[in-house]
Amino acid sequence: MKTIYFFIALLSLCVLSPRETQSQWLQTNGPYGGTMSCFAVSGTTLFAGTFNAGIYVSTSNGENWIASNNGLTDDDIRELVGSGSNIFAGTYGGGVFLSTNNGSSWTAVNSGLTNLFINAIVVSGSNLFAGAYEGGVFRSTNNGASWTAVNSGLSNNKVQTLVVSGSNLFAGTYGGGVFRSTNVGASWTAVNSGLTHTNIYCLAVSGVNLFAGTATGGAFRSTNNGANWTAVNSGLNHGTVAALIISGSNIFAGTSGAGIFHSTNNGASWMAVNSGLGSMRVQALGLDISGSILAGTDGTGIFRSTNNGGSWTDINTGITNITVNAFAVSGANLFAGTNGAGVFHSGDGSNWSPVNSGLTEKGSGRWLFPDRIFLREHSEAFFYQLTMAQAGRQLTPDFPMMMFRH
Repeated sequence: MKTIYFFIALLSLCVLSPRETQSQWLQTNGPYGGTMSCFAVSGTTLFAGTFNAGIYVSTSNGENWIASNNGLTDDDIRELVGSGSNIFAGTYGGGVFLSTNNGSSWTAVNSGLTNLFINAIVVSGSNLFAGAYEGGVFRSTNNGASWTAVNSGLSNNKVQTLVVSGSNLFAGTYGGGVFRSTNVGASWTAVNSGLTHTNIYCLAVSGVNLFAGTATGGAFRSTNNGANWTAVNSGLNHGTVAALIISGSNIFAGTSGAGIFHSTNNGASWMAVNSGLGSMRVQALGLDISGSILAGTDGTGIFRSTNNGGSWTDINTGITNITVNAFAVSGANLFAGTNGAGVFHSGDGSNWSPVNSGLTEKGSGRWLFPDRIFLREHSEAFFYQLTMAQAGRQLTPDFPMMMFRH
């Protein structure tokens, strides 16, 4: 007898009548959230960039958000920077966009920009710099109307981040460490002594201290403009530092798996500050209009802390770029499995709330059973089980990857 093994999968066949195909769709009240990439403030307007959902704008300091993508032809936002009345957006594939009306409309400003995969934008006086992945650094002296490559001495052109400290411009690269320019990008010098991990994700400046977040080596600090570096990872128990932000004497590090860490002594020691944070994968850190800390997460949107990381509250109303992977229905209960934000429950299809107690990984596979929900984690080889009687109150590991035999 021939034996065949099948992994559990969900096959959805939808047969629509002509009348059904003419039906209209209505936006529900959630689930809110998404994967955030960057923040910027201009006057009383707060901007948030996302991976693959464009830009959101808030005029209420994050209490409510609206999409602001008119004229934006690339929705993969990697950087947002304010300069006077101008807002610049760096996109991964579409180059640089400029808004002069607080995000109401955007215009591409790419003349001379030979690489459109922009990871970083920074302003230094009358100069605007853009860092491109495998394109190096470009400079504009006319608000992005034209760009010129400034890569002399930049031996690695995979630019991930840019930061200004006085007359020094620093570029963090993937694989080449940190480079410094003292002449507005005309020439560059590698400054990597003591930097044992050269895949740089982010840079931040606090007085004479320059901090670097790396892909696998945690955080490093330099007190002499990059001439020498020292690892500063005491208490920082995750090697991937994706974001850094400075607020007064406070330094915050966002990691890709262990949440956010806080230091009050220039990185000499760190403490995890994750109470209320919806995801431990932090992609971006920023400051809101009042100076409170913003955290952009993978899947669960934006969180704010008004007490230096002591606690976090989500501020996602209107942000709907969350990715829903699967649905299950039982009676009046509707469940949605998301990419990074876990499971949401709704009793009416209009209002949603998270139901993730016991769920250690919030990236869901596909599931649908008549009396139970089975949720497969992306990174784990087992399913989670939820009976309808539990109505989303608790998820517990149930059984290994299951196969049917025929």
